[in-house]
This record gives sequence, structure tokens and C-alpha cells, in this order.
Amino acid sequence: MRRLRDGLLRVLWVATAAAGLAHAHFALLQPPSALAIEDGGKGAPPCAEGPNSNVVTDAVGGHPIAIRLTEFVFHPGHYRFALSVNSRAELPPDPDVASQDGISISAAIQNPVKIPVLADGVFVHDSPPTDDWQTMITLPNLSCDKCTLQIIEFMAEHGLNPGGGYFYHHCADLRIRADPSLPPADAAWPRAVTQSRSALAHIAGGDGWATTITLVNSSSTTVPVTVTFRGDDGVATSLPVTVRQQAVDQQITGSSVNGVVNPNSTMLISMGDQFGSLFQGWADVQSSGPLGGCAIFRQTPKQGSPSEGTVPLQSQFSSTVTLPFDNSGGFVMGVAVATLSTSATNISATVWDESGVQQGSVQTLSIAAGGHSAFVLTDQLKSTAGKRGIVRFQSADGSGIVVLGLRFSPFGTFTSVPGI
Repeated sequence: MRRLRDGLLRVLWVATAAAGLAHAHFALLQPPSALAIEDGGKGAPPCAEGPNSNVVTDAVGGHPIAIRLTEFVFHPGHYRFALSVNSRAELPPDPDVASQDGISISAAIQNPVKIPVLADGVFVHDSPPTDDWQTMITLPNLSCDKCTLQIIEFMAEHGLNPGGGYFYHHCADLRIRADPSLPPADAAWPRAVTQSRSALAHIAGGDGWATTITLVNSSSTTVPVTVTFRGDDGVATSLPVTVRQQAVDQQITGSSVNGVVNPNSTMLISMGDQFGSLFQGWADVQSSGPLGGCAIFRQTPKQGSPSEGTVPLQSQFSSTVTLPFDNSGGFVMGVAVATLSTSATNISATVWDESGVQQGSVQTLSIAAGGHSAFVLTDQLKSTAGKRGIVRFQSADGSGIVVLGLRFSPFGTFTSVPGI
């Protein structure tokens, strides 16, 4: 089965390269890539671009792991291997490159290597390979639930790769368990830390909408963070965004943003102006320490004035959330609901008017695993039309949910209403 898969992969890359549909340079065959669809490593560091494969490979700390690559487009050069433990932000920057007239000549090689680099100057070559590149790399003897093994290719005699410099990038996600019979990894290696999870109930971009996410680290230590954008179906969705850290903007496209928030500083993620169509979803924020923050989303209508709302970054989750509403006097409430459940779930919605009298029967919303739903309240719960009161949302499986209300006025402006 593996041989068939590898053969099909080679055929696919050769065909796409010949057709001019991809700029493939090398493919990661073993361990499996962190991307479901690779473009030969094309894209920004640390792991290039493409939808996540959600494949995590088991490995044993202190022992070798097999590496196998296929190089489809030849350039003189070499490879480097590095490992992050808690966040891809731990991966080192691409090495310095000597170039002339925009064409690469050579790249710095670590000798000896420095943590988190595992090996450098691997597969040095100045002629096309005749077969797959294969080697064994010994992992540090530590444990982590989702480490990232990064493999980058330096290309000599090559112009700048947009977003990737003179390098092509691949990553594989690993689940490493330390071998208790061996000495632990060097103390300089990061140790896995307990991940904190928080969520923004609603983000929107395109069709007049834009969102800016602000993450705040008020602690005295750096906090690695991964922000994943999830659509209504719960699937991580690749989006073009602008990331601002230390007063520097970076344009990236991906289903997640990996970074480090320095002590007493912020990270900003802006989206929406680059979108070709409307996207609505939520942001799944996982970090190695506590973060605060919010998202501010703005609607700029074709006619009328812009309006903004705020959604708080929530780090405590309940299976029951209550939302006050006011659909009287021409006002209309919109609602966004996201679930942290790992499986599809039903969320019940019960309405009471301002006097505490239940209105209509309990309604059920079906939401995908890790999914999101945004709707006009009167469309889903007609008993709320023209009334004030509360709606209580409750997940059937007890999983955490996050809820946000958007109260639209008759004048086209809106304000946000947090769930309770």
C-alpha cells in the first residue's frame, strides 16, 4: 500500500510539474507530511502552504526516525532538519544566504548544530539524485503530543522563491514518547508545556467585513501561540491574513498562524480586505500560556456608515450559554455559535420573554465537530420576533460552546452582545 501511494505521488508531481501547474521541488514521503496537498515545499516558512493533513506520526524519543524525500526539480544544495516541541514558532529562521545578482550561491550550515536543529548539510549534492533521499535522524529523548519536524531544502543557482526566500519547506507532525531507559534530552531542549485553549466566537471577512484579532501577553515570559481559522464545517480554512508583531507586518496565507507573543506585547492578525468572498467562522487559539485579547470586526456597507463590534477571547467554556436579545422597535439580533466538541453535536435553544415566560418549543441546532453557525435569530427562533428576552443555548454532549450576539439597528449599524 505504501509503495502504491509513493508511486502515485511521484506520478502526480511529475504530471503537475510537466503541465506547469506546480513548481514542485521536493516531496516528503516519510514521515507523512503535515499538509494534505503539497506544492513541493513552496511557500513561507516554517512549513509552506496547503490544507492540513491532520496526520500525527508516533515516534520514540532518543531513537532514530526514518526520513525519505523525493527531489523532483534539481538544484545544487542541501537539506536541514529541525524540531519544535510546543509551537512551530520555536523553529529557527532560514539560514543566511550568499547571493549575486539575486541568484543564490551558498547558505550557512551549522556545524555543530544548535538546538532545535537536528542535522544540517544533509544530502549535499551538485548533480541530480538518482533515487529518493533517505536517512535516519535521532530524536531528542523527550515527550510531546504534537512536535513538528521541519525539513528545508536550500537551492543554489536559484532566484528568490516568493515567500520562501531560497528555500523550500516541509513539515511533519510527531507524537513523541520519551524512552525511560535512556538519559533525558539535553536541558536546552524545550519541554512540552500544558496548552491553554481559548476561542473567539466569531470572525468575518470579505463582502464588506473585516476582522482584527488582538492577542495580549501580560506575563513576563514569551508565549508561543497557534491561531486556527475554522469555518462553519469545523475544518481549518486557509485565509490570506496580515500578522503584525513587534511593529512589523507579514503577509501570509494559511489555515493557522504560528507565532510568539513577547512579554507585555501584542500580536495582531487582520483579515478581510484580501478576501474574494464572505467568510464567517471562529478562531481556535492554543498557546503555551495564558493570553488575553479580543477580535474587532467591522462592516463597511456600500451605503451608510461603517459599524464595529467586539468579541472577547474566551478561555473558560461552559456547555450552557445565555444570550439576552431585543428584537423590538425594528432591531434585529444576529447570533454566532461555535462548538469545541470533537464530534458533531446538537445544541438546544430555549427562549424566554422578558417576563420569564417560555416562548415556543425548544429548538435544536446541528453543528459539525469544531463547527460554527451564524444566523438571524428570528429566522431560527421565530418566537423571538418583536420581543425582548433571553435565549439559552446548551450542547447535548456537554462540550463547551461560545456564543456572540450582534444587535442590528434599523439604521444599519450594529453592536455586539456577549453571551453569559
